[in-house]
Amino acid sequence: MKTPVAMSAVLALLLSACASVDRREAPVGDWQMPPVRSEVDVDAAMPLSAGGDEALFRSSLRAGDAGDWLDYGARYALVPGDILRSMRTGGESLRSAPTEFGGHSLSQQLTAALPTPLSAPLRLDVESGQESLLTGDGRRRSRSTAAGLRWRPGPIGLDLRWSLPRETVSGPLDCTFDGSLSLPAEFLDPVGTPSLNVSGRQCRVTAPGRVAAGWSMESWGAAWRWGERTGNALRLRRVATRRPAGSASDAGADYELGLSHSRLVGGWQARAELGLRRIGEPLAGDVDTRWTADVALRRRLDDLSVTARWAHAKDPLWFVPVAAPVGSERLSLGLDFDRWLTAVWPRAAEAAMGASWEWTQVAAGDAGGDSRVNWNLSLTW
Repeated sequence: MKTPVAMSAVLALLLSACASVDRREAPVGDWQMPPVRSEVDVDAAMPLSAGGDEALFRSSLRAGDAGDWLDYGARYALVPGDILRSMRTGGESLRSAPTEFGGHSLSQQLTAALPTPLSAPLRLDVESGQESLLTGDGRRRSRSTAAGLRWRPGPIGLDLRWSLPRETVSGPLDCTFDGSLSLPAEFLDPVGTPSLNVSGRQCRVTAPGRVAAGWSMESWGAAWRWGERTGNALRLRRVATRRPAGSASDAGADYELGLSHSRLVGGWQARAELGLRRIGEPLAGDVDTRWTADVALRRRLDDLSVTARWAHAKDPLWFVPVAAPVGSERLSLGLDFDRWLTAVWPRAAEAAMGASWEWTQVAAGDAGGDSRVNWNLSLTW
């Protein structure tokens, strides 16, 4: 852990000399190097005076040309462990034996804009990150690598993204490919006209609590959007699942037909999504048809906003035929006091406060369900 810190400190010292020079020109014959910009930021915190999760050492580097055709950025951080976090909070956060003793993280990003015959450039993004934590069971490492391609000439929009399988995933899906293509119905006057969106995804199921962990899925779909600000959409999606090698036959293909609508009138905002899903193979005689709904209504007042939401069968792994639906019924009511807190505390750089009530019924017929109340407050100054 000492080597990355030393390398980061040496890099910061070497680049700090040229950080004050915003533009440089190096003539070579009749050609001149485009102006170059660079920024270096180094921040070190006192071990005991900083916040609970604040990094002990943080540095960042950003460099590129003035025309934004090439941009490079890197960030490095030295994070504290459970013992130091507990000392910062007076021992309140350490209620059991420590499991993490510190670590470091490094992330890099490179963005390049490539000229094309059309007016819009082709943008390429490459990101990589790594994190190393020292725990009681040894050193735990995680890496992530992703690349993206964006091209938006006029009304057309193309977005592609690839990534390597991640070691640590927070959600139920780890997607290695995600792409979409948007085409307006009328190229001459694309503003406000209907559009066709084609999308595709390739993911790996990572939910450890579901019997489908380790499966892979491919999703391809098309959506027709119309109305002011594309508030309406009719979509059709096909999902094909594959089980790990050596297991039973693949689960086959499932289909989803959905309709969504959103509207904003004054201080009221409404959104509704309805879907019909067909799960199973018709030839095998095992077909299950389910419907899903997600309805939300939000009212924005002067100092707060109120949001009410109802969701039925909102399961991200609905295409798994052997798993029961998760969260078949969900009701929630939320209060957002961000605007009021910002007015009361104008010196705060970031201020957020909210309260919510949520009731969840996991399976149909579950008596009572599960309810909880949350209160969140965050201030940064």
